[in-house]
Amino acid sequence: MNAKYLKKALLGIVATDGYIDHRGRFDLYSKYEEFAIHTVELLAGITGVEPTRREKVDPRFNVTGHRVFTKTHVYLKKLRGLFYSTGRKALNPYIVNRLDEVAFAYMWMCEGYRDWE
Repeated sequence: MNAKYLKKALLGIVATDGYIDHRGRFDLYSKYEEFAIHTVELLAGITGVEPTRREKVDPRFNVTGHRVFTKTHVYLKKLRGLFYSTGRKALNPYIVNRLDEVAFAYMWMCEGYRDWE
């Protein structure tokens, strides 16, 4: 996996269910273990991020999901600046112009690609 692919994938994830806090920590909750594992492997491609996956039970709905999160990282903080320039997550022309088939594939996976089964 190269850096360009990684950036496209993260654009797709953060555009949908992914979140990056003001310190530069990534956070994602997914119902699908396979996608959570893949996201950890993806984030491991960034030196120093140290992604972690934990199983999380939501007692409100009695479902088990998977939370993926990282340590603070300068790359993730810069990525946050692209999405949260106004303080709220928003798509801007810079992001929209970079969305391609890789980003859309990750957007699809974040939004429950297996719900149709």
